[in-house]
Amino acid sequence: MSDLVTGAKLRRSRLNCLAIVALLLLPLLMFTPCLAQPAEDTEEAQDKSVVQPAEAPAEQAEQQSENQPDKQKDESKLKPASDKGHEDKHKTSQMYGTEKIQYFETTLRLRKDCSLEINERIVVDFGHVSRSGIYRMIPTRYNSYGNTFTMDVDIQSVSDQFGDSYPYDLSSQGKDLIIRIGDRDRMVRGVHTYRIQYTVRRAVNFFGKKPQLYWNLTGNEWPFPVDRVKASFYPPPGTTTDGITATCKKGSGTTIEQLAINVLPNGIIITSENLEPAEGLVLDAYLPPGLVSAPSPMHQIVWWLKSWVLAFVIPIVTFALLLWQWYLTGGRLEQSKTIVPQRTPPKDLTPSEVGTLVHGHFELKDVVSMLFDLACRGHFKIREAKKEDYQFLSSRDYEFIKLPNAQKESNLTVHEQQFMQRLFYPNLDSVRLSDLRGSFSSSLPDIGNGIYQSLIKRKYFKGSPQTVRISYMLVSLLLSLLGVFFLLKDPPVGVGLLISTVVVLLMAPFMSAKTVSGTDVLRDCLGFQRFVEMAEKDRVAKLALDDANIFSKLLPYAMVLDAEQSWAENFRDLISKPPDWYEPWDYVRGYKYSTSELVDSIGQAIYLVSNTLGSKRVNEASKSSTISG
Repeated sequence: MSDLVTGAKLRRSRLNCLAIVALLLLPLLMFTPCLAQPAEDTEEAQDKSVVQPAEAPAEQAEQQSENQPDKQKDESKLKPASDKGHEDKHKTSQMYGTEKIQYFETTLRLRKDCSLEINERIVVDFGHVSRSGIYRMIPTRYNSYGNTFTMDVDIQSVSDQFGDSYPYDLSSQGKDLIIRIGDRDRMVRGVHTYRIQYTVRRAVNFFGKKPQLYWNLTGNEWPFPVDRVKASFYPPPGTTTDGITATCKKGSGTTIEQLAINVLPNGIIITSENLEPAEGLVLDAYLPPGLVSAPSPMHQIVWWLKSWVLAFVIPIVTFALLLWQWYLTGGRLEQSKTIVPQRTPPKDLTPSEVGTLVHGHFELKDVVSMLFDLACRGHFKIREAKKEDYQFLSSRDYEFIKLPNAQKESNLTVHEQQFMQRLFYPNLDSVRLSDLRGSFSSSLPDIGNGIYQSLIKRKYFKGSPQTVRISYMLVSLLLSLLGVFFLLKDPPVGVGLLISTVVVLLMAPFMSAKTVSGTDVLRDCLGFQRFVEMAEKDRVAKLALDDANIFSKLLPYAMVLDAEQSWAENFRDLISKPPDWYEPWDYVRGYKYSTSELVDSIGQAIYLVSNTLGSKRVNEASKSSTISG
């Protein structure tokens, strides 16, 4: 397989990994740490990686002895492949019976440009267990001296001991490149040899005083033992090992053993035997200055961007998800110029529900519209009364009188029943607006919560705006906690999550509690608002001719849409007397009462009702409804 195809596979798998990491952040807030496993330091990062055996130079006699079992090709039956081997790679050696690695050999050749050419040979004895192949996990990102370090790995070939190519797949999991070797449709047994040739770019880091080469030779996640290991390291051509300080550690976790190494003039040889499952070898070499060439500033910038790509991708994807959610739940309507005028508001919504849906939260004007709507529907009558009271700051007062033939309260919504009960508390037949001053505002949160519950039941709201805000706060809190955790383990992921926290906090005030269905209904509400503002006189006259009560029926809707003045102007000279539900104090029967005078009188009533019922902002639900005068 060519480098171009290999690079394309690797890039595609990396992008898939990054997309999964970011998409799991929102809206379910489920983050899979395995997609971005962090590394506390260089040794820890490399110790956790899985390295499978591959081709490397060895003595001829040793090669012949190791290759001998493989010269007889396995003639076992073809069976469906299974990924069980990968899923069970963390199980103990007892779970695998007689499976083991007979020999693991790796040769590392360092180049002047800091790249590392690696040939690996792994001889695996599957025994009587049927497998489709093996997995080779190569670390591509780790930490050193507090810096995140990312390497590029290009796979040149994967073959058997005869040079015949093995099928393989590349994928990424967090900091690791995973090579799955073997035919998924063929199971194998017995002894098999796997050879891997690949190049690691940016294998040397320059974070410390000396260039450092750190490499996990075998990996630490083998589920079965390794009988023998041989590793050979060679400096760049034309150089020697003079000035190289190298150590090799064997073990896993807290059990670490320092191995003796054989330093030759032209290379370093490391051998070991009887590695237990999950044990590995790690080479840590400090190179003398000048042995390799330091990367150019441009290369350093490119490498830095590759190392910190998740710090940019995670916030960008988070912002994109929030932006898309905002667009689906109202943003597209704010940017739309194609809202079609509607002659009527949605039939299944009361004016207070329309107002809450349009504004995105419950406001005081929604309660005021509810008062006039219930009066229009015949539940009580509004009578204007004269009052000289400087504390009330007006010469007008209003009396709300229950009508004997009013409809039963069972026909009202929950929030309308709450409103009626509080307006005429305790079971009065009439009440004055001045009597409600200072006592009605305590009922606003419950009324607002009733409106929210009605919209939630219709699936127009996901929850109350306060609940939605709290959910985004919880999202930001979770992201910040994850960010702090990963900041120590995997800095790019940690920084990306912390930036995403800020993104969520900045976007939260603009996020709507509306659902997509609620947004569709909102379009109809805005269509009615546009109709009120743009309706021609003759069209309104036709509406009034068809329905003499159209002005009163739709006035509460116009109120919550801030279009009551436009609605009244459309009916100028079309109404000669007040509606039955409203009685001005200076009205004399037979007097031609203009619509403008009516609206002016009702406008004063709206103003006084708003100031009396309370104009402060109240938190909806548990005092969480947003109220504004």
